[in-house]
Amino acid sequence: MKNGCPSGTAPAARSSGTPVVLRATTKSAYPGGAGSPAMPAPRPPEAPGAFHIMAKPTGAICNLDCSYCYYLSKETLYPGDRFRMSLQLMENYVRQLLESQTARDVTLAWQGGEPTLMGLTFFKQVVEAAKRYRRPGQKVSHTIQTNATLINED
Repeated sequence: MKNGCPSGTAPAARSSGTPVVLRATTKSAYPGGAGSPAMPAPRPPEAPGAFHIMAKPTGAICNLDCSYCYYLSKETLYPGDRFRMSLQLMENYVRQLLESQTARDVTLAWQGGEPTLMGLTFFKQVVEAAKRYRRPGQKVSHTIQTNATLINED
């Protein structure tokens, strides 16, 4: 048992607040997904068809030190961490998020810290991964919560 869940499972919240346990497998039919968890087949009937997640590719790292920010002390919780989402983790995250949603419209949302610290190349790779992994008819939108200080014409 880990976090109150049997080994190999993870809790997922439903909009009703009732926890749903999704079992992960290690098989994937997706490129680059070998060895990473995939949704079980058949899909559990209690699995939510749509949900929203905001990923933090830089963790708590930000280029500003706003006095009101509740994240200022968070980076001390992980000493020595680079606070950067690896490309393999991003690929797995995008694939699993798109794979797990039955809704036509899916949003890939990014926040931080400051997500633009990942650089433009990272987000171009996110868009390409979404194109590769989306199902036919699935529409993917991309959003980012940013302080906008690193946004330029690129």
